[in-house]
Amino acid sequence: MSSVVSFALPDPALAAHQWHLACPRDAEAHPPLVAELYAEIQGDAALAVGGYLYTRDGAPGGADTADEGAGPLDRLYVEWLPRVEALAASLDAIDPLHLGPDALAEPVEGWSDLASGVRDEVVRPAERAATAFVEAFTAHFGDGRDDDARTLIDAIPSRASRRAAVVWEMSRLLRSQGSRLSATFGPTGGQRDYMQLRDRAQREFPFRVPGYRQDLPSWSEDHSTITRAVRAAAALPDEASPIAAQQRRLQQRGTAQAELARAAMQPAVAELMALLPKAQERDLALDALAEPIGRLIASARSMWLRAGADLEARGKLAAGHDVFYLTRTELFETLAAGSGPAPDEIERRRAEHAAFEAATPPSTLGAGATG
Repeated sequence: MSSVVSFALPDPALAAHQWHLACPRDAEAHPPLVAELYAEIQGDAALAVGGYLYTRDGAPGGADTADEGAGPLDRLYVEWLPRVEALAASLDAIDPLHLGPDALAEPVEGWSDLASGVRDEVVRPAERAATAFVEAFTAHFGDGRDDDARTLIDAIPSRASRRAAVVWEMSRLLRSQGSRLSATFGPTGGQRDYMQLRDRAQREFPFRVPGYRQDLPSWSEDHSTITRAVRAAAALPDEASPIAAQQRRLQQRGTAQAELARAAMQPAVAELMALLPKAQERDLALDALAEPIGRLIASARSMWLRAGADLEARGKLAAGHDVFYLTRTELFETLAAGSGPAPDEIERRRAEHAAFEAATPPSTLGAGATG
């Protein structure tokens, strides 16, 4: 079954605004159930097209509400990370037999509050500090030094870089075996080392899925997801090593730090060094959020799959995973008494989703966009 992909806005009136692809470096097409949820969490300033999330240009973002006496990282650890955990726990506790609008109203509102709170109290204040540092650095040391300034505020190593390093090590083992591991655990087979690295990956990054996908299994749920990442990395040449790239980044940071230290007595540089800790908080905050958000995504996935398993057991879905191809209203109605979409409609939606997954989403939509 084939589907024609169209990134048309759902309402022509929406084209009066320009809409920007959210998370362009890690954009993912979500199935209907999840795309609807993510768009709702972001409010009127967001919509889903083909499962991809777009945010409106010029939409009011809300005033920053951070406490003047607390920095973004303090706010994150004291208030927002506990709220992420509480929300995940509330999703874990939902019984599929009682899953309905009332049961989900509070968690969805809480997720929306969480998204706006982290944005306004953590990310935006930290982004302003990072921008101020980069601008001050380039003003003193010269144009074209933006990347040097950013090495000073990057989270190095980050959780993402540590994860990439494990995948890379596994990919090199796979290449050394001709892209095929030995069937034995012999000293030259490589399989023992590979399995140890895989166990480490599942242990250290249990909730890893691309682009906050709730319809895909995490690394801890299905080790074949790690294998696919490893095989993709195995196709890359040694020069693409993320470990080597991180080392180069650390060397670049060391050079920039030495340059700052040599000029530390200059008033402008002293001001720069005073700005640096606040400028570093953006990437540190995003890095600290990665695992808790992954835990939240896993809890949401588990909730949907519990509902899907119930519907499958009652003969209302062919497979529990089909739940992701329902709208939320359809899910509630089917759980209550309805029959749900017909199997061929589920397959049509699945094929459409696959077509959007394979497509490259435009970076912008509406207002004469050509991206």
